Amino acid sequence: MFALWATSKLLAIMSDPEVDATITAIKDAQEEDGGWRLVKLGNSPMKKAGWNAQGMTEKGVVGDGYATGLAVIALKSVGVAPDNANLKKGIAWLKANQKNGVWPATYLNTKRDPESDVGKFMRDAATAFAVLALADEK
Repeated sequence: MFALWATSKLLAIMSDPEVDATITAIKDAQEEDGGWRLVKLGNSPMKKAGWNAQGMTEKGVVGDGYATGLAVIALKSVGVAPDNANLKKGIAWLKANQKNGVWPATYLNTKRDPESDVGKFMRDAATAFAVLALADEK
């Protein structure tokens, strides 16, 4: 997704078939609730091996702010239409899952105390991507 986002500014990063394949992979990885999970992106065609999540998001939340924000940014950056169903569901997920000014995040490497500085890192990154993804929304 980072390469897709970057190719919107540096066109030589990805070929058109790579862009199309990445867009399809992002759409295919979307959860039923409209968000994306960082752990699932490790199981997609974009990666050869899956990831195991050590930390979990809040109960009942499937997606996470980091993956969902990044997915929305990447799709928008390459001109996916605003009325695209995947994009609309992702934006709706971001709008519905902000709590107390932050978005949920999943830690892949170890469980973290969400109130420690280290524990806030992924949450802060998730929030940054979510805010960037929603910056031009009304």
